[in-house]
Amino acid sequence: MQGQYKCNVDAGFHDAEGKASVGWCVRDHMGRFILAGSSWIQGKCSTIEGEAIAMLEAMKELEQRGFTNVMFETDSKNVKSIKRQANMVAHTLARAAIS
Repeated sequence: MQGQYKCNVDAGFHDAEGKASVGWCVRDHMGRFILAGSSWIQGKCSTIEGEAIAMLEAMKELEQRGFTNVMFETDSKNVKSIKRQANMVAHTLARAAIS
C-alpha cells in the first residue's frame, strides 16, 4: 500500500575484532530502495541485544526523518508479540510517561 515502508534490520558479529555491527534498509511499498544505514556497536553484546540495537538505530533515524507507517522485520526469533495483560506493567509505565 502506498505510504507504507518496510525496514529490514540485522546485527553482525566480528569475532576476530571482538565487535558487532548493525545494518538496516528501508524500502517502499513497491520494494524500491529508500534509505539504509550501518554502524559499529560499542562494546560486546549478545545476538538479541545486537538485533534490538539495530532496530533502535533504524527507528531513531526514521523518526528523525519523519517516516511513519513502517513495518520492521528481523531474523531474530527472540522478539515476540504478547497479550497486553502480560505486559501491563510496561504498558502502564509508558502511558504514565505521556501523562
